[in-house]
Amino acid sequence: MKRFKIGDIIVTLLLLGLAIYLLLTLNIKKSNRIKIEIDSPYSKRYYTFSKNSRTLFVKGKRGISKIVIATNYVKMLDSACPHKLCVKQGKISKPGQSIICLPNQVIIKLVAEPHKDAGVDAICH
Repeated sequence: MKRFKIGDIIVTLLLLGLAIYLLLTLNIKKSNRIKIEIDSPYSKRYYTFSKNSRTLFVKGKRGISKIVIATNYVKMLDSACPHKLCVKQGKISKPGQSIICLPNQVIIKLVAEPHKDAGVDAICH
């Protein structure tokens, strides 16, 4: 059985460090806008961030959820659920993040909109 030499360990650590650095610093933007999707049993609406903050009242299964859309984040201020876990979750601001209120069945998702000039990547027949 071969043993690792000090050079093998150094090269492995350098490659691992480089991979971690690239993952943390590489910023690939596939979107220039973020779409806010608010889904409830009674409606599904889409919003975008704007310069002015606004407060929305969304009807859910158990009552009204109060949502604020600020200039760069979305937050659930109040909801008609017993434990208020959706309120305690705090602000979301990046695509892929969501706030979900299961008892009231209200879902807030941030979805990245594709570039206007983003075309078809490939066509398979």
